[in-house]
Amino acid sequence: MKFVIQEDGSITAGTVVYVKSDYAFTFEPVQSASYTILVNDLNISFDWNMYAKQVWGYNPYGGWVTKDLTIPTAIKGKLVLASEVDEIKRLDGTKEWVTYFDGKKGWCCIGDETCGVEDKAIEFASNTIAVLRGDYLKAVWLKPIFR
Repeated sequence: MKFVIQEDGSITAGTVVYVKSDYAFTFEPVQSASYTILVNDLNISFDWNMYAKQVWGYNPYGGWVTKDLTIPTAIKGKLVLASEVDEIKRLDGTKEWVTYFDGKKGWCCIGDETCGVEDKAIEFASNTIAVLRGDYLKAVWLKPIFR
């Protein structure tokens, strides 16, 4: 699955929420979506233009690894799905992705928490960052409020 970054300064405005009783992330207000990419059980929703709009889905906090994280420096813009999909597609290899949590900074990282010079980070929705290595997704970063 390949992705492209468009550095246009625009993001989807909203709030990332983690609902403890549901063991899940949600995004408010909910955005309409035409396509979904699954990262383990986490959904990245894309509109009909193939622009990522929000992240939501099951991710039980009991399995999170607590760690001091270095938050990637992200540009604001669009995460564009550059591969053809039907309506829903699971990203290969993401079942093994770990969720890291830094309680002091309030950020979660799903995937590879390291960010090298060859990686690019894009904030495509409020407090929602995708990190790409080349045109492949290597991590999703979320800074939720907890309910």
